Amino acid sequence: MTHIKQHILLILILLIISCDNQLKDKNSKNQRIKNLFLKYDEWRQKEIDAQHFVDRCVAMDSIETLTTRYALPKIADLDTNFYDTKEIDTSSFIYNSDTIPDYLFIILPRDCQQGNGIFSQHPPIYILMLSDKDSFVIDNSILKSVESALNNYFGTLKGFYAERLYFEKVFKENGEHVITGTFNIWVEDDATCCPSIDAKFKAFLPSNSSGYIDVEGTIKNEETEQKFEKRLVITK
Repeated sequence: MTHIKQHILLILILLIISCDNQLKDKNSKNQRIKNLFLKYDEWRQKEIDAQHFVDRCVAMDSIETLTTRYALPKIADLDTNFYDTKEIDTSSFIYNSDTIPDYLFIILPRDCQQGNGIFSQHPPIYILMLSDKDSFVIDNSILKSVESALNNYFGTLKGFYAERLYFEKVFKENGEHVITGTFNIWVEDDATCCPSIDAKFKAFLPSNSSGYIDVEGTIKNEETEQKFEKRLVITK
């Protein structure tokens, strides 16, 4: 009988420890998310203080709107759409070796001069938040390495004069860190509506050595449409 009581007591102790650990993990996760949002708020306020953006759209004749055209969304807008447009979106993956998720923020500033932001002319802003224990740091060096490799490629295209690059999501695939996205390329004589090149890319991020980007898309002109594929090298 004594052995049974000891066994039951041991089970109860293990259950209490398990519940306590689960609660600690939950509290730690909640604190990390809170710190993630605080880091976004900190970045946002710095951009507003530097007068790159405004806090919110105001009256069209306001001096604030005349001097700074775009407003940055607040973290409260993360789970809401503005006229079917998601102003803040995120995707996550584990890039560091700490098993804590890192986050890509995709931010669409609200255009205060074009329909109060319904159709923003500002390209998306991308912020990569890397975990640092329970806090986060902004480190866009990974995104810049991918963008640099793509820009070098754009510069080799005949007649190139403009591009629009979009990152879409980050994730892990077969042990490799991946960023996907799309881009449009305008060459001479292209109308604003109609870039000659539409493509998508899948970047396998460098770890200890070089990474690479697989590109596939189409090149269009008045008479033909040609598919193409390209592999680009990126360095850390």
